[in-house]
Amino acid sequence: MSLKDWNILLSQLSDLSDWLPLLVFLTLPSKGRKKYAVLGVYLLINSVLKMITLILAARSLHTIIVYHFLSVIEISTLFIFYSKILDLKKILSSVCLILILTINFSNTIFFQGIQYFNSNAWAFNTIILLVLNVLYFYELISKVENIILSRTSLFIINAGLLIYFSGSFFTYILAIDILSQEAKGFFHNAWIIRSVADIVKCPILCYGLWMEKHN
Repeated sequence: MSLKDWNILLSQLSDLSDWLPLLVFLTLPSKGRKKYAVLGVYLLINSVLKMITLILAARSLHTIIVYHFLSVIEISTLFIFYSKILDLKKILSSVCLILILTINFSNTIFFQGIQYFNSNAWAFNTIILLVLNVLYFYELISKVENIILSRTSLFIINAGLLIYFSGSFFTYILAIDILSQEAKGFFHNAWIIRSVADIVKCPILCYGLWMEKHN
């Protein structure tokens, strides 16, 4: 297989991978589903929208518009998820989320239109999520004497998300070149990094949710 074939295959696998942690989430007892309700919403909507992109791509139809919805769904749900686990004030988190969504919509309307990949919005959103992710780890490590990290489901879930955010951020920075050039050479195939990060994220999320179930 050529690098281009691997790129397509891994991209398709990454689009399907979110169904795995979603299925584990659905097996949680009611207390666990309530605790991770926002994450479950993210996994559900993300999985459905990515499935739509696969169906559209199979029919040789335009899929870029779906990514504009995906970016808004991801930042909305995961920002709320982190607001809850970081115990941010509701007024502060609401104002920040409105500002973030305004930037996303402004990018779609005025800069990268609905017919173009919204790489600016994805990169901006991923920076925000990376900051929140690191803040959670900082807060967690400050309490490390009172907890066992290997048995903390949130630690494992956030480790998976950190891998995804890191790989995605690198790809989104290069997205314009990646998506506008022929699939030749490393940088024109760099989307594979985001695909691998997404695929790696999912079994880690599965393990974290499974640990919540058995704890």
